[in-house]
Amino acid sequence: MSNKKTDLREILKDAHAHFYILKGEGAERLAIWEILDDSIIIDIPTGAPMRRTVLGFIPSLAGNSIYEIEGTVNQDAAPNQMNNTLRIAIGPGGVKKVNHRLFQRYSFTPPLEAKVTISPKHKKIAGRIINLSASGLRVEVPDQLAPDHECVFEFDIEIDDEVHSLRLEGMIVYEIPLDMGYAYGVQLGNIDEDKKMLSTDEAPVKELDLTVDLMSLVNRLIIRGEGQEE
Repeated sequence: MSNKKTDLREILKDAHAHFYILKGEGAERLAIWEILDDSIIIDIPTGAPMRRTVLGFIPSLAGNSIYEIEGTVNQDAAPNQMNNTLRIAIGPGGVKKVNHRLFQRYSFTPPLEAKVTISPKHKKIAGRIINLSASGLRVEVPDQLAPDHECVFEFDIEIDDEVHSLRLEGMIVYEIPLDMGYAYGVQLGNIDEDKKMLSTDEAPVKELDLTVDLMSLVNRLIIRGEGQEE
């Protein structure tokens, strides 16, 4: 049995320069200043005092996957560690990479009413959101949609008397004919841009923020048990 230590610098070689620390039911984006063999150096979070156990996410550089992180606060400063930063020790089992196709998905029962805007003519139709993940959704509409057009989906989600108004952009990736209408699988974001991106390209921070926000929202829905995970 090998006693070789896990090197985070190798595991996180395609990591983005941001760590999303989980705080309650939300997340705060912090800069990653350095990745060491057994820990990362991040900004000190705002607000409440730090707990010893730290949970969070590090998106990949291209934003098409997420590293789930579990670590502990290390009080011993690393060599040349900057002021106002925090060292998070991460063991061999503290990193799990999740591809966007495996993000948790939540099904709505009953489906959510939505407004669907279809480009380029900006035609609006009524739709129903069947399920949602941080990377995609399934929608049912009465009219057939063109697969090469971008769509905007506007709908509200209520959790604990708090209403989240969402406006998500996406591209159709599959179609299923129904008795009365059509069901579509939608990949959130711009698929054409995804295809152009190289492994060394950085996803825009606003897209990373949206992915993490949706992950947190879907997780809250699953925990509340108001539908089911698929």
